Amino acid sequence: MQSDAQASGRFDLRTQGSRVELEALSSFGQTIARATSAPGRTVLETADGERHEAGNPEVLTENVLGWRVPVSRLPEWLQRASAKNAQAQQFTESGWSVQISAGVDLPAARLTLRWPAGDSAERSPNRVMLRLVLDAQE
Repeated sequence: MQSDAQASGRFDLRTQGSRVELEALSSFGQTIARATSAPGRTVLETADGERHEAGNPEVLTENVLGWRVPVSRLPEWLQRASAKNAQAQQFTESGWSVQISAGVDLPAARLTLRWPAGDSAERSPNRVMLRLVLDAQE
């Protein structure tokens, strides 16, 4: 049986050198979780006080969610989508199909991430789709 779970919210992603911090917020702006990653160590703290650790963000998301989020690739993909001259593009990387919708006719750039990528996606009982809309840059 396949479920179509959906959720919405926003996240703030901050990078400083090799340190990455991701804060997930509910649609009402409340912090749901905060993840901090540096080489060799990733920590996730949830609003209810749970704490999870792993050697890298992909292993951590797999342990917590049951599937790997391409966290280490997100900064580059977001940068590609938010560039002033960003154009629509589609590619496969790290097992994910990445579609960037950008251009002057769109109010905001969008990323659609699908896992698994390729022909096996339709046969996989565990498919994931993430839709990200870039609403602001600092």
